[in-house]
Amino acid sequence: MAKDGNGNVVLFGGYVCCHDVNETWLWDGTNWRQASPATSPPGQEFSSMAADKNNKLVLYGGTSFLNQTWLWDGTNWTQATPRTSPPARAFAAMAADKNHDVVLFGGATNYTLTKLLNDTWLWDGQTWRKWASATGIAPSGRIGASMTIDKNGNLVLFGGGVNFFSGTCFNDTWLWTGRGWKRASPTTSPPARNFATMATDQNGNVILFGGQSCSTALLDDTWLWNGTTWTQLSPATSPPARQFASSATDKNGNIALYGGFTPGQGGFYDDTWLFSP
Repeated sequence: MAKDGNGNVVLFGGYVCCHDVNETWLWDGTNWRQASPATSPPGQEFSSMAADKNNKLVLYGGTSFLNQTWLWDGTNWTQATPRTSPPARAFAAMAADKNHDVVLFGGATNYTLTKLLNDTWLWDGQTWRKWASATGIAPSGRIGASMTIDKNGNLVLFGGGVNFFSGTCFNDTWLWTGRGWKRASPTTSPPARNFATMATDQNGNVILFGGQSCSTALLDDTWLWNGTTWTQLSPATSPPARQFASSATDKNGNIALYGGFTPGQGGFYDDTWLFSP
């Protein structure tokens, strides 16, 4: 999910019951409505989306494992033809930085996760270019990390893992400064997890919700990143524990959270929750 130039939160794709979908839905701050674009990307899960400097939403990757870049102009999807493209992937993190470049990090090249990626690519509104580190400092290869911009203008990347439902996962916090990566050293951090959802509220604070721990436990905790450290919040009500949810800030300044999955119960959520700062 991401907010487009019309102020609508756009939800694309996902998995419904037994198949991938290529539906586009718009949240106007009050209601959902399904869009009817003339063209659409292939149906898929775990693609990544963010707004670029041309005020278009950029969608890349997903479980079709095609290295296609698609642009949403508020009404329709168009497949872009960049000079260069990242390798095909799913489960990557993506957000727009303070330079208005869209930053794509990590993911995996197939469903079996035999190759985890830790490369960084920048979309400048026309094409992709691979970022080359002079120091070699970057997050390790992972899937299911969460990323958004903070009040200092840094992209905050948190967590992720090396498997879907168990094994190694992370609670490290990384900052993309617009020029490179640096690892943050907050005094407190959320527990390690993958496939949490994260968005920036209207005050510039980063709000992280849920995900799955390394021991496969689903999480329903809410954390705030203030640009320096993490603090756990205690909202009066919270969504049920889940992974794979999506969230974005809507035109009313609320963070809208939609959907997700509960592996233990085999259940998909179709609920919408709002977080008001």
